[in-house]
Amino acid sequence: MKKKLIISLIFAIPLLYYSVVSLSAPNPICHNCNVIIISIDTLGAKHLSLYNPEKIIAPYLKELASKRGVVFDSAFSQAPWTLPSHSAMLTGQYPWDIGVFLPTDALPNNIPTLSDELFKQGYAVKAFSNGPFVTPSWNFFNKDFESFSGSMAIKDWNDAKQIFTDGLSWIEEFEEKNNNPYFLFLHSFHVHDPYTTTEGNITINDIVAANTDVGEIKNVEEFIAAYEGEINQLDYEFKQFFQTLENSGRLDDTIIVFTADHGEEFDEHDTTAMHLSLYNEVTNVPLVFFIPGIEPVIKKDVVEIRSIPSTILDLATPLKEKLFTAPSLTQIINGTGRNDGYAIMVSAIQKDSTINSIEKVYENIESLDKIFSVGIRNEDYVYPLYSSVRTADWRLLQNPDGSLELYDQHQDPEEQSPVDISKGNNSEISKITESLLELIERNINNK
Repeated sequence: MKKKLIISLIFAIPLLYYSVVSLSAPNPICHNCNVIIISIDTLGAKHLSLYNPEKIIAPYLKELASKRGVVFDSAFSQAPWTLPSHSAMLTGQYPWDIGVFLPTDALPNNIPTLSDELFKQGYAVKAFSNGPFVTPSWNFFNKDFESFSGSMAIKDWNDAKQIFTDGLSWIEEFEEKNNNPYFLFLHSFHVHDPYTTTEGNITINDIVAANTDVGEIKNVEEFIAAYEGEINQLDYEFKQFFQTLENSGRLDDTIIVFTADHGEEFDEHDTTAMHLSLYNEVTNVPLVFFIPGIEPVIKKDVVEIRSIPSTILDLATPLKEKLFTAPSLTQIINGTGRNDGYAIMVSAIQKDSTINSIEKVYENIESLDKIFSVGIRNEDYVYPLYSSVRTADWRLLQNPDGSLELYDQHQDPEEQSPVDISKGNNSEISKITESLLELIERNINNK
């Protein structure tokens, strides 16, 4: 009986998901509130105590979320790396639908972004982003009304203190001269490799050695300790940022979204300190909304980070028109709706080619946009696509050769033991696999 129920729920997913898409918030919850999106590059949910009770990592984020955050427990990125993931986060579109999933791809000029729509509602737009990809070179924040600051060459990318300090300084200067609301985007590379902490240092050479078995190889615990040390550093700087806003009374009219573009893998599957796959450790990311007047709550719904633009417009503006393809999460947030849905994701990168180029990339980080010839597709970077769908109960992964991996999220949340989906082995499992594959085909292959 229980297995039949699971199957009926799986087949109901498309209807339930799209019923949420068609609804919008009747009135903005925080009309004309300032909007701050904090995107932490390479921050996996499983390493945070907010999501993993076995960890004591980022204690302030956990404490803050328990007091005033809407926490999405099962939020997923649409890609395992920075460029395509942020394209989804800021446009509400799947990266493959707008042609952004390779290092050479730039955000198309004709694709509406969250900042476009907020600007039309009278918002000023400012972005701070260090590291590559989320920069004007890739067509992010390069319009006349958008202001961008950032660098691709900060030492070890340990930028948390700087980026939060710069953000606060900009807010103070802006409010001295203006009365209109603002959209502030803060993208930090602090948690991204290489890792430099009191818990240990991990260099690019260490990462290459760990993934090629060449040279001196550090154990994975050293990698994790250094990575999580950087998360704690970032947590401290986020605390200073948030408390400064709170002490100045600015949180009464400010929505803050704390999220990430992807996580990091540490030997769970095939790589160390890299993010190439679509498994949970890479694609399950934090997503927390801090909204004036909304009580703290944990939401178990499976959601995508591409829903952020639709949700922000619902929360802060009176717009009724559905401007982004992704569903708004507003009804989930205010408790009037739910989303028994799914998350779709794609990867077009491979381990060998990434490792072969990683040292060159870091040696020439300041000119990375020229190395990749942004805007010109280079066949050297075109790989077969890995695709996946994740529901509350299952993950189906489709490999470039067409083979499938099915994981039971209740029995195997680490995704280590694929379910046997051999034909004739189990008719119920076969039906589940077919329904999930249909979602991949519909959303990625447009069939």
